[in-house]
Amino acid sequence: RTHPPRSCWRWQLCMAPAAWGAVLAAVATSHLRGAEDCVAVPYHACSHRQKSEPQLFHSYCSPADRPWKQRAIVAANYILSDPGGPPVYVVDIGAGCMDLGEQLPPTTHYVPADEAPPTGLVFRGNFHKTKVCDLNAGFFPAVPAFLIGQRSYVAALGVIEYMCDVPSFLAALRLYRAPVVLSYAAVDAPNSTTTTAVLRENSYTSLAFETLLSAAGFHVGGTSSIPVGGLNNKLYKLTPV
Repeated sequence: RTHPPRSCWRWQLCMAPAAWGAVLAAVATSHLRGAEDCVAVPYHACSHRQKSEPQLFHSYCSPADRPWKQRAIVAANYILSDPGGPPVYVVDIGAGCMDLGEQLPPTTHYVPADEAPPTGLVFRGNFHKTKVCDLNAGFFPAVPAFLIGQRSYVAALGVIEYMCDVPSFLAALRLYRAPVVLSYAAVDAPNSTTTTAVLRENSYTSLAFETLLSAAGFHVGGTSSIPVGGLNNKLYKLTPV
């Protein structure tokens, strides 16, 4: 990976506006592909990044303790119910325990990405090596070159709550030019008294979050709700418009 200079934490401020135009153009024309595992996009970085602490999340990846597995099953049903059939590949941003990959058929390439590599997990034959990308610094997983142009899906389950620049995160998802399945635990009831934990970087209502989805260029094609970790998660099936 290529990271910004350590002297430039909010590293967008170190680049001229014209340079950012070049970055956007390169990402848009490349379909987020590249020789590197991760591609940089414009993003307002933050210093409080709990998703970077693997012990907080990967400690739940034992076979007996998979609190996010049911959410992954619902997300996989969204993906596999597509009229075109199973996609050739799925990019899973914030893959965590890789529960989603376990629900996909062996013919689908599973491309996991997270801010820390998983430990002690079994990689199946269709699993790619985890792309370690600093999401909250604006680095997103690149699509393997040999998969470019193939039918695909992007997943972002249980990750948006920890992003400090949600509009830019959604804009980056849009650059994959693929359907997306994602989840969000909005601060509406019954979550209103439980979602103010210090781990969160944002606290949108359902209406505010869905307004962001529309502004990012997504059409909501389906939703469902599922309790995860004591919170009501809403899953969205999105198509770029």
